[in-house]
Parts: sequence; C-alpha cells; structure tokens
Amino acid sequence: MTDKIADTIVKTIDYAYTLIGTPYVLWKYNEEYDFYCDIIPSTQEINDNGVNCASFVNLLIQYAGRKIPENTFENSLRGGTDFWFKYFNSKDMLTKFDYTIKYPLGTLFLRNYRNIVDQGHIAMLLEYYEKDSSKILYSKIIHAYCYKDIRQVGITTLGHSHFSISENTGYYEYAILPIKWLKI
Repeated sequence: MTDKIADTIVKTIDYAYTLIGTPYVLWKYNEEYDFYCDIIPSTQEINDNGVNCASFVNLLIQYAGRKIPENTFENSLRGGTDFWFKYFNSKDMLTKFDYTIKYPLGTLFLRNYRNIVDQGHIAMLLEYYEKDSSKILYSKIIHAYCYKDIRQVGITTLGHSHFSISENTGYYEYAILPIKWLKI
C-alpha cells in the first residue's frame, strides 16, 4: 500500500470515529431515504437523520475524496448495499471473504442485499486485535448496525458481527480492499 493510500485510510478511519453514536435508521422499502451519495452533511444533520450501514460507508468513501458512482444498475438504489455489490462486482473488486486472511485496515466487508428482511450489510475494518493482529475475527470493525437494543454507528469485533446472524456459515461474503475501493 502506498503512503498516499495509507494516509487516506488513516484520515478516513479518524473521521469514522467522529460518527460513533450516530443513530442507526433502517432503510424501508418505498420510503424516501438519503444514502448520502453526493455530499457530506454537517455532523448535526447526520445525527438528526441517522444512517444505515450503506449510507455510513458512503460518507466514509466521500470523506476519502471519492465520488459515489452513478447508478447504472436496474432495480438498485444508488448507494445501497445491492448497488455496492453490483458496482464492486462489475469492476472486479470483490474477493470472497476469508476469516483466515489478515486484511489491511480500511477493508470493506459486504453481505449482499437479498430482500427487505435480509438487506445485507457493509462495514469497515478499523483496528487489529492488539494481542495478535493475524487474528482477524478479533479485530474491530466500525459500522451502522442494529443488534438487540443497540441502534447506532459503533465498533464491534469482526467475529461477533460475522457469526451473530449465522453461526454455521457466517454473515459476510466479500471483502473489498482499500486499494480497490479507493479507485472509485
């Protein structure tokens, strides 16, 4: 990873920390929702309106100086999880998620949208496990999520997020390396 990419990831991660505690808002089918694709609103506006997992990552991508691509995909909402799956797939940026790999900080983890109940998810690798950075499932991710009574942007371990829904197969399907998503 080049110094410029590393610096961009560090600054983006620093920005992500400032959004911790932002309310999580579930995207509802056929309701107007701002996926924050064109501007980064004020922190107050973001807190007032909340984010879902995709709009949170859209803010991070824009903060990294990238533009959210225009939507050329049928039946997909620009900036949503399905949009990102289709975009990353069309640009050959997806790799199968493998929890035995030590991914670079800033890697995005994606589960594709399936339906209104399983809307998929997207999160960013934030910090390595301090005792052993090779244990990726112990590493920390930042994401907008809803789990039990928690509905916010927050930090969890990758392993907890990956196995909290499906204990047998895991939740995340793909990884998008920073060197790839920074080409947006």
